[in-house]
Amino acid sequence: MHDLDLLIGEETYDLRTESRSSLYRDFPLNTSYDAAFKAPSLGVSFTGYPKLGKTRYTNLSFWQDELFINR
Repeated sequence: MHDLDLLIGEETYDLRTESRSSLYRDFPLNTSYDAAFKAPSLGVSFTGYPKLGKTRYTNLSFWQDELFINR
């Protein structure tokens, strides 16, 4: 007599990221870093900013596991 047990499955991995960046210059003299972070509009934005970056990584895999018992 033999027994065979099968376990079959699928796994999907989906990772999404989003990043935003800004770069400013020409803040008024004696502007503290706290004031600059609270009011970035005091400075002038660099050309090409702000930037938005998005990425997506997906992985699909199938697997199986079997157990065979010989009695």
